[in-house]
Amino acid sequence: MSKSVFILVVLSVLSFSKDRKTNSIFLNETIPESLNGNVKQLTITYSDDDFPEGDHTVVDFDVQGDVINEKREFRGNTVQVKYIAKRNIYGKKMEMVGYLIDLTKYPIGFNDNTKKVEDIDTAKKFKEIYLYDKDEHISQFILNRFDPASGHYLYKYNSDGNIIESDYYINPKLLLDITKFKYDNKHHLIELDKFTTKNFLAYRVHYFYKSFDPKNNWIKIVAQSEGFYPTPKDMRTYTVNREITYY
Repeated sequence: MSKSVFILVVLSVLSFSKDRKTNSIFLNETIPESLNGNVKQLTITYSDDDFPEGDHTVVDFDVQGDVINEKREFRGNTVQVKYIAKRNIYGKKMEMVGYLIDLTKYPIGFNDNTKKVEDIDTAKKFKEIYLYDKDEHISQFILNRFDPASGHYLYKYNSDGNIIESDYYINPKLLLDITKFKYDNKHHLIELDKFTTKNFLAYRVHYFYKSFDPKNNWIKIVAQSEGFYPTPKDMRTYTVNREITYY
């Protein structure tokens, strides 16, 4: 099983500031997470026994809490994503337009002076769309508006505002998989179960929180995953370290 299906490498982030919190979506499992404080930069290092040197990601936020840049280095490759947030007349973020550039092939990348990609043909443009329920929770996350085949996620919440189920559709009617979540009494995610549409448990991940920063954001976790379907007993352990700086 690929390590990318488990946790927590950022490729796309939705964020906004409200009561000095920054809310993020981590694309690999598309799990919204609320970060305490007005985050300036989030650095994530992912490692396991097969990849001890780590997968390194840096995400930059502006003072409003919007992600403006993300850079990821992994296995000799480097990619960069530049984001532009779009809001409605009430200030609610409705979509993010991103430009993904493979810096391994196109090192010139994004021109910060002109705010344009130097060569538009080298960048993959995508648009993420967010819909909200009556409680202002994200109810639907459309991965790429320009590519309908990329699918969308529908979320269900409990009374505490934690996501308890994420349903992934490849089109409006074709459900591909169902992910269910469990939390501790401090609202930290402790278990993830992914099921096929035939209700087979594909894999399970347990999360163990090792340390937190002064704002009570976790900065180290260990994740233990176990695959069941189609490859049974595929067991792996991952470590994720984060560094968070604030405005």
